[in-house]
Amino acid sequence: MSDLAVYDLDRTITRRPTYTLFLIHCAIRRQQWRLVFVPVVVIAMLAYALGLFDRGRLKEICQHLLIGHKVHAAELRPLAQSFADATAAKNIRPGARRAIERDREQGRRLVLATASYRLTPTRSPSAWASTTSSQLAPSSASTSGSTPGSRGATATAKRRCG
Repeated sequence: MSDLAVYDLDRTITRRPTYTLFLIHCAIRRQQWRLVFVPVVVIAMLAYALGLFDRGRLKEICQHLLIGHKVHAAELRPLAQSFADATAAKNIRPGARRAIERDREQGRRLVLATASYRLTPTRSPSAWASTTSSQLAPSSASTSGSTPGSRGATATAKRRCG
């Protein structure tokens, strides 16, 4: 039996949500002209808040505007890595670092639950915790708040970390 420590990314490990920041990061580094669409992204966010479409559609619209409709994942991986490194340096809650390190020291398997698209960086940012020997394993958790796990595993759910 292995113990799991399941962490949600946005506003649990991080101080701020990451999806829109990632899209802006990509636009700045890839095609700066796409930043002209930021006001349209804000309008789309307001339309979502008014219930005109669901969150999935909002993400599609924002991605289309800020990074394009058809972009190969291999092209986005270096951007995902540089964004993960920047996020680890500036957008991680201090309590999350401590909790992750504690769970790692106690031998728990660390799992990152996120509703974001799967563009996993090739290496975990070292700043997520003070030790870099093990990684947070991405999960495919749904947005319903379910905790991924395997048969016989004990999950330790985490709330906001400091």
